[in-house]
Amino acid sequence: VIIISSSLFGQTDLGSFILKNTTNVKSISIYDTSFADLEPLGIAIKDFSVIMLGEMWHGDGATFEAKARIIRFLHEKHNFNILAFESDFYSLTKGFEKLNGRGVVFDSLIKNNIFSYWSQSTQCKPLFDYIRLDSSLKLCGIDNQLKGEFCRTNLKSDLSAYINISNLDFLKTEYYKNQFWNDFDSSLFVFTEFSWKNKVRYRKDALKRLIIAIDTITYQLSAKNPVTDFPYQTLLSYRSLCNMFVNLNDFNIA
Repeated sequence: VIIISSSLFGQTDLGSFILKNTTNVKSISIYDTSFADLEPLGIAIKDFSVIMLGEMWHGDGATFEAKARIIRFLHEKHNFNILAFESDFYSLTKGFEKLNGRGVVFDSLIKNNIFSYWSQSTQCKPLFDYIRLDSSLKLCGIDNQLKGEFCRTNLKSDLSAYINISNLDFLKTEYYKNQFWNDFDSSLFVFTEFSWKNKVRYRKDALKRLIIAIDTITYQLSAKNPVTDFPYQTLLSYRSLCNMFVNLNDFNIA
């Protein structure tokens, strides 16, 4: 059952409200392409360009299956062509860009750069098989956490190349020449290794220096030209992660 409503309030007649705002879904299989039961959803989202699909918790296999069918419906019938996972922004986005004969294998990309409760779920496998065969559907990540394999081997070199060709005044500072990349290396180690079970110790003063440095870099970049490219957004994402760890006092309640 899909409930289609922009808001839910205390209803004087809950039964009639549900009858008016729900439609029966006949199947949750991605292989069922008779989408008449999903058309009420298509009508409800016809003016939107971003659709968020939630789940009760990250182990809800039936919901994974249902979302896979909805994704196929939105892609084939309503021209949605980008699928964003709550996974590593840099690793999944950049890794997917490197597919098609550039040394990145699709199965490895999924396994190593999307959180395991999706990438290793049996119920999600048909969705990934579908994406593999449809080159018009693109993948990206939206989480600032650096947990993908791709960031471990590529993030520093990508950002270094991007920053070093920018000819910014900041590159002439002693901090950039002698300390910036040391602070970056130590922070990247923390971000990739830190977890609920492995609470790596880190220095907040180094993260604060990085925040100031990234603010300076992004300011000087934007002062030259409006910047919206991927490396610039990656810097902003990295800065947000630094800020999160600076303000992280109790990981158990974060």
